[in-house]
Order: sequence, then structure tokens, then C-alpha cells
Amino acid sequence: MTEKKIEKYLEEYQEILNKFQKWISTQSHLPQDIPKIVLIRYLQVYDFDIEKAKELLEINVRIRNKNQYIFTNRDINSEEIQRALNTVQVTSFPKLTKEKYHISGFRLINFDSHNFVTNDVVKYILMFQDMLNVKSPMTRGDMCIFDAKGLTIWHLMKMVSGVNAIRLFMRYVQEAAALRLMQNHFVNCSTVLMKVISFLKPFMKKELSDVMHFHTSGFESLHEFIPKEYLPVEYDGTEESLDDYSKKTVSNLHDLRDYLIKDENFFIANE
Repeated sequence: MTEKKIEKYLEEYQEILNKFQKWISTQSHLPQDIPKIVLIRYLQVYDFDIEKAKELLEINVRIRNKNQYIFTNRDINSEEIQRALNTVQVTSFPKLTKEKYHISGFRLINFDSHNFVTNDVVKYILMFQDMLNVKSPMTRGDMCIFDAKGLTIWHLMKMVSGVNAIRLFMRYVQEAAALRLMQNHFVNCSTVLMKVISFLKPFMKKELSDVMHFHTSGFESLHEFIPKEYLPVEYDGTEESLDDYSKKTVSNLHDLRDYLIKDENFFIANE
């Protein structure tokens, strides 16, 4: 989103944003320099109900503070993040759908399970989400495409051994993230994927399971939800490739390196 568009958007919601910022200024346990565009996203989750936005921000900060092993040391150039970056690909799709939904993509790019470190992958994905809060366009909701190609039983075993990070991830996405999950799509489905879903079920609320869609044969059923003009070539779409999307995503992460590694931007450690 360009600076001009951000300014126009913030201007429209300046009154409620001022109230939100004033409240934050009275809460010494909360970060005091949260970007305005991020605060707008918290407000958007509940249709600008400021009391619910306050609660969401409180939960977000509390979870970060209690799980610093995931939410600190988030340098894009670090060994652990580089390992995750070379194992999984997380991408922001450039075009909003006609409903003004943003699409994110997740897939393995190195199928060797030895390279899959659950804590690193969770940390990287949640860094990605923080990047989106600053860099992606304003939306009315979020959609995700999870590509199960290359997923093996050994990846599942890695997730089971890293169950604390998985549990945290599921809780964060459902209770604390500044996003509205409208649809989750799974492509290149397999029996291993269904075992992974079974593993995740205990951590999954009904609201999340209700928006999950599985595409077991090609991409035609995916196109019923997301037309080809919003999809990359890997999913028989007319847009660029996922690798092209990834280059822009990684570039954005590098642009925000200083922001992402400064813990005070997200929580106050000793509260």
C-alpha cells in the first residue's frame, strides 16, 4: 500500500483511531509506537468495535510476552529464519479478490523433513503476518491457500515433537491475530495432510474448521472460490508464479528488518 493510500485510509478513520491511541497511551504494559495502519487492522477485525479491538490487542501482547521463544530474535538474516525461508514459502498474493479479500500462500519448497524445524517455521510465518499488517493493502478479510505437495509423515512427526509451537500458532491465529479468516483452502491434498488435520483438530475452533475447503483433484474446485485471475500459474491461474510472489514477500521482510527485530514494537518484555 502506498503512503498516499495509507494517509487517505487513516484520515477516514481518524476519530476512532485517536480514541484507540489515547487508550493505549494510558496502558503502560502496551507498546506505545504501534503504527497507525496496524491499529486500523485491529479495529477492522471487529468492524471498528473499539472495545473488542482493545481486547484483541491485549491478548496479542500477552501471548507474545509469554512466548518469547517464538516472538524474539526475528532477524530475517539469522540462521534459523534463513533455514525456515529455504524450507517453506509464505507468500502474499498481489491482487485482492472482488470481495476485497487478501490471499496468502503456504507451501514446502524443500521436501526433506530434516530441514523442517517446527519452531523456526512458526516463527517465520508469524513474522510474515506482522509484515502483512504493515505492507499489505487494507482488506475486508483474509484467505489462505495451503499446498500439501511434498508433505510426508516425517513432517507430521516434526510437528508432533514441536507441539507447543503448533498449539501456540493455532491459538494465536484464532484468538490474537489482526486478521479475519474467511476461507482456508488446501490443495494437492493427500492422506498425510488429513493426518495433519487430525493432529490439529484439538487446537481448532469450530469457526476455523467451518471455513476449511479441501481440493483433492486438480484446481477446478479451487477456481469455484477463487477465479483464475487472482491465482498464480501453479494453480492454473493467470498471474505470476509463486516464486515471483515470494521475491516480493522476502523483499518486504528485508525492508522491515529493523521493525521486526525490535521487540518493543510488539510487547514490553518485563510486564
